[in-house]
Amino acid sequence: MSRADALANLPDPARWCPRREMRPRTATKGSKSRSSVSPPRVTEGGFFMSDYVDGRDSGGTGMSAGNPVHTLYIGSPDGNSFGSADRTAVVENLSSCFASFTINDAQGFFEGRPVATLIVSIATGDTPVVEEVARSIGQKLGQQKIGLELKGLYQSISMD
Repeated sequence: MSRADALANLPDPARWCPRREMRPRTATKGSKSRSSVSPPRVTEGGFFMSDYVDGRDSGGTGMSAGNPVHTLYIGSPDGNSFGSADRTAVVENLSSCFASFTINDAQGFFEGRPVATLIVSIATGDTPVVEEVARSIGQKLGQQKIGLELKGLYQSISMD
């Protein structure tokens, strides 16, 4: 679908936010505009509806604030593709603590060598549990370290 087709198929503005007045609001001196609805605009990643949800700035996401995303980088024990038993061990460990997570297959590099890697994303505010699960996975797979990224910062979790 082209961008023009996508724009033509957008819903009527009244359906974007049916309970709100659709004209722009302006702040008066000493006050802040808390409820504004902007028409969608096309961004590099797709459509963007509004920076405000129920009067709260959503940080440009169009959504209310949620949990931080913890990303684990788990290398395969032998560097080759994950075997069924190893993948099952990872999923079972994660499932024991988290109801929802995402796993992506990737190729990483550890100490200059290519390694099949699972990238696991978990939305939670409980960093200690993520670290404990990472240690458990690393120990079961015989790993030296598991990578953890949180808020753009990377650290290695040692199996000690």
